Amino acid sequence: MQADCKRTPGILLEVRNNHGTPTPTIRPKAGEYSAYFENEFGEQWCLTISKNRTRGILRGGDVDWTPHEIRNNRIESGIILSDQEFAWLSLSWKTATGRELTPPPMQRLKEFLRGPSVESEVLNLEAWRKSQGGAE
Repeated sequence: MQADCKRTPGILLEVRNNHGTPTPTIRPKAGEYSAYFENEFGEQWCLTISKNRTRGILRGGDVDWTPHEIRNNRIESGIILSDQEFAWLSLSWKTATGRELTPPPMQRLKEFLRGPSVESEVLNLEAWRKSQGGAE
């Protein structure tokens, strides 16, 4: 029962900076969505999404906490994220906005290169070479 529950302003989560770069102070404004991610290597990411859910700012310790803007459901910079990092970012964006996040170009290239389409093309090329009497 929450009849006596009152909202009081204050800090809910305070996180140590695992990186050697100067620590930014990230304070989302009222109504903004914020998310935090840290992987098993201690790499940290913070996401803040605007009140109207159309823009976001992604900051990470590995990129010296430089802000990377997200708008039109895509990251505006050429930042490269690990699969885990992009999965977290994508889920956070969809949770806050209800929309899918477009992977950055390098993310799409990574997915393409490791996807089954490349493997099947290699196998098709090998089969073609064999059918032509070529070396294996």
